[in-house]
Amino acid sequence: MNEILNANIFFIITACSTVLLTLFMAMILLHILRISRSLSRIAKTLEHQVSALAQVSDTVRDSMFMKLFDWLTGGNTKRKV
Repeated sequence: MNEILNANIFFIITACSTVLLTLFMAMILLHILRISRSLSRIAKTLEHQVSALAQVSDTVRDSMFMKLFDWLTGGNTKRKV
């Protein structure tokens, strides 16, 4: 009778630990999902900002090149678009 009682207690402990381990793993996976979503959002925002900055730097570079070219040639050249 003692062996049956020990086996039932072991079964209950094993079942509870399996449920707790499953819940713990689900929480970890949920946090990993949230972190990956926020990193994806940050990457998209950064990509948009970099493209906007590249466009502005191209505009500034073209403007500075035209001013330098005007100064070197001594004339007022208009930029063709």
